[in-house]
Amino acid sequence: MSLKDDECPVCHRVFGNVLCPRCHFEGKAQGFHNGCPKCGFLSKVPSPTPRNASPRFFVPTMIVLLLFLVATMLVAWWVRP
Repeated sequence: MSLKDDECPVCHRVFGNVLCPRCHFEGKAQGFHNGCPKCGFLSKVPSPTPRNASPRFFVPTMIVLLLFLVATMLVAWWVRP
C-alpha cells in the first residue's frame, strides 16, 4: 500500500481525509507524507512554531513583570505620606 492509494486493498473502503491531532489540519494523505504540512507534527524537519504556541521566554517574562509590578506597588504603599 502506498500514499497514493485512495482505497484499502483488502476491504476496498475509500480513504477520507487525514486529521492532524495537534493543529486539527485536515487534508489528503499525500500531503502528510513528511508530517503535518501546517504544524509539522511527526515531521523529520523542524517546522516553524505553530501559531498557538508561546515562545519559551513568554511565561518567565510575564512572571518577572508581575513581580516588578507587585514590588512597585509595595514600595509606593510603604513610602506614602
